[in-house]
Amino acid sequence: MTLISGAFGVFRRSALVAVGGYRHDTVGEDLEVVLRLHRRAREEGRRYRVAFVPEIVCWTEAPATLSGLRGQRARWEQGALETIVRHRRMIGNPRYGRIGLVAMPLMILEDVICPPLEVAGYLLVPLLFCLGALSPEIAIAFFAVSVIFGAFLSFGALVHEELQVRRTPTARGLAQLTLAALLENFGYRQVNTAFRLLGMWRFLRRRTGWLSVPRQGFQAA
Repeated sequence: MTLISGAFGVFRRSALVAVGGYRHDTVGEDLEVVLRLHRRAREEGRRYRVAFVPEIVCWTEAPATLSGLRGQRARWEQGALETIVRHRRMIGNPRYGRIGLVAMPLMILEDVICPPLEVAGYLLVPLLFCLGALSPEIAIAFFAVSVIFGAFLSFGALVHEELQVRRTPTARGLAQLTLAALLENFGYRQVNTAFRLLGMWRFLRRRTGWLSVPRQGFQAA
């Protein structure tokens, strides 16, 4: 585990105090503090465990507006880049075990390489097709693979969760989630990618402070 979500995290107080608690100079404090806990334990040669319980026992409020989603996703991207830079000595370092050899390189792939590469694909494939440098078959295949791959990841996560905790009690609810896993590739994913690029821009400009995420609160059913 490299991330314990800020809304669902429980820490041993002594361990958190030992590493200095949450930092105030990052917008991704939940990711950063978990990596710092890993780093301290590895450097001190101590046995430790970061556990994950799949059945949540509390709720968090998701963004209800496009501006709120923009603030959330840009902040996540900026916080990830800040954490990668701060703990860059862990990347590919055998001293930090699977965190350094697997988790950190995956963060580089997901948070540094993928957003601009995905946008480049969206721009280059239509351009090359219009210029005659790309056959229709290849363009359609690229589009199909990108959609199928994205839907497969979302659907796989849904199936995995249902097999573990069976959170969706009805067939209709499961069908709605399955449909959402497919439809999110047509617009929603691209919007999120744009918001992540905003987070990268904020990181490069060394912007501080959170982008606002409006809260509406919970209402009784």
